[in-house]
Amino acid sequence: MKKTIPLSEATSVHVRLLMAGWLATACFAGIADDCRVPAGSGSGTPTVLAITHCECGGGCVTIDFETPEPLKRHGLEESHDLRNWHPVPIATFEQRQATVLRTVLAGVTAQTAFYRVVLQEAVATNPPVYVNLQVDAELDDTAGLRTVISELQRRQITATVFVSADYANRNALFVNELFRSGFEIALHGYYTGEQLASMTYAEQKDLLSRAKLALEGCRPCGTYKPIIGFRPQYFSQNEDTFRVLDELGLTYNSGFKVGQLYLEGHTWDAMPYPVPGHNFRVLPISTVPDGCKRVYLCDLACGQVENWTPAQWRAGLLRALADAVETRQPLVVLLHGYYAGDEAKYGYWQPVLDFLDAAQGKVTFVQSKDLIALTTP
Repeated sequence: MKKTIPLSEATSVHVRLLMAGWLATACFAGIADDCRVPAGSGSGTPTVLAITHCECGGGCVTIDFETPEPLKRHGLEESHDLRNWHPVPIATFEQRQATVLRTVLAGVTAQTAFYRVVLQEAVATNPPVYVNLQVDAELDDTAGLRTVISELQRRQITATVFVSADYANRNALFVNELFRSGFEIALHGYYTGEQLASMTYAEQKDLLSRAKLALEGCRPCGTYKPIIGFRPQYFSQNEDTFRVLDELGLTYNSGFKVGQLYLEGHTWDAMPYPVPGHNFRVLPISTVPDGCKRVYLCDLACGQVENWTPAQWRAGLLRALADAVETRQPLVVLLHGYYAGDEAKYGYWQPVLDFLDAAQGKVTFVQSKDLIALTTP
């Protein structure tokens, strides 16, 4: 290193490192300068990746680098302190020229200071790409949900249906039908719009206990369904919620989003991960770049919050599929029958069909509980 720069002084510069065959470059949020390092720098036998351009600004980090092995697998890592490095498993790489690749990370967190590119060891085989479709059953919708379910059944695709207790109470036969036909049933709170984070522990325990009982059904009646998964309404939850999930014996919580809503140390994790001090695992919903931010793959959010057109929704789904195939990371997509299933009103159904067509033969569709089991050591 040509100059030692204390971290307190490094907020307006790029810092260049050579570490065990990796070329690391620091990009601080809000800084956009070129970072040029001579090719062939470093010592020892490991290959040094020459970073030719590093730009950080507006929530995106863009890195161009030269590699002698453009067809091999590369990885992006981040660090807060230049000592502890963490992989960004969702990073993808575009070939710009024969030996020059580019990676763009959207939705960069402000506290992250440094990024580096590594040339990964070759693997004998590529692991399967798992896709988990989550379909919400709530409000008064049955027609749209039947549209989605019928198409999945026609394609022999399995999925998880997140059901509110209010919906189950009004559509008990339909929910039982879904379970008997092979769909996983998971808990989506008691009623649409509830805000668990605004409730006391006792209120949450009472509400979720009754909701789980409503979904489970009756053993003597032959309508019992094991409920092990949960996603809170509007992602509203807190530590009291986590405590209640443990007490109810739930084993996964899908109320998180890759790069948007996560537990400390798991910013970019698309794989399920454990929650310290609790008995359940986090199952994050996938996100996709949209400029320099990330959008989570939910039809309702993309249509009503992001105001995506059907063409943008289709592009987002296909981009997420391509990224999952490249990175071999799980893809979790959230659909609502009353939104995606209503093609005449919203135009979001044909893009879903195009996505399913494109995924055929490339991925393995699994239920949420299966993805948890497959990725649990």
